[in-house]
This record gives sequence, C-alpha cells and structure tokens, in this order.
Amino acid sequence: MAKKPSPIRANPKAKRQPKPPAARRSGTTQPSTRPLLSSLRTEPTGKQGRRKGRSQGLNHTELALQKSEQRIRGLLETTSDWVWEIDEQAVFTYSSPNICHILGYQPEEVLGKTPFDLMPAEEARRDGGLFGT
Repeated sequence: MAKKPSPIRANPKAKRQPKPPAARRSGTTQPSTRPLLSSLRTEPTGKQGRRKGRSQGLNHTELALQKSEQRIRGLLETTSDWVWEIDEQAVFTYSSPNICHILGYQPEEVLGKTPFDLMPAEEARRDGGLFGT
C-alpha cells in the first residue's frame, strides 16, 4: 500500500485544518467548571507534590531566616574586627563584642550613641563638621 502524500507537502499553499478539541472522560469537549486551584490546600494532604499552604511556607521562611541570623551572628562574634551598624542619624544600632578588645567599651555602652560621642571633643567637632552634624 502506497503512503498518501501530506496535503501540505503536495501543495505548499494548502493550510492545515485545526484538529477538533479532544473529548474529556465525561465525553464532552466543554471546559471543566471545577476550580483550577484545587491543589492549593491549607491543610496537609499527605500526598507528595501538593502544596502545604501559607502557614507551613511561613514556618519554613522563618526557620531559614533564623538559620541565616545564626550564621551571621557566628561570623560577627568570631571575627577579630569590630563590626557595627548605624542608622540614618549615625546612631549605633549594633556593635560586635570585639569593641571590648579594640576600644575598651562593652557593646551595650555604645548602643544609642554616635561615633562622635566616642571621640575626643576637638576631634568630634572637626569630624562632625565634615558630616554635617
């Protein structure tokens, strides 16, 4: 039996005819009226591959954040440098424990102060002018 040539190959100007929509199990070709987001559940389903909901997603995010904070805290507390954080007004909001070895202050002593509070008065006036304080 000879193979029938494709109408597209036989006539390059011929257009393909669209295929009819596939029948569903119910025998209809109409779209389903079932909600599309049925796999989003707020309670665990026990089925692998299903979403577990926002509350468990938040718990996972919170755990990841805690692990990240622990990792950063470990780095900051074991480095030989003094690490600090200041806000927009140049007020210390964080100071690593190594400030004790470098400047002789406890970390809690500098919180709420500015770097200019730790300088001699003449130096604070000179450097404060450079920073507009």
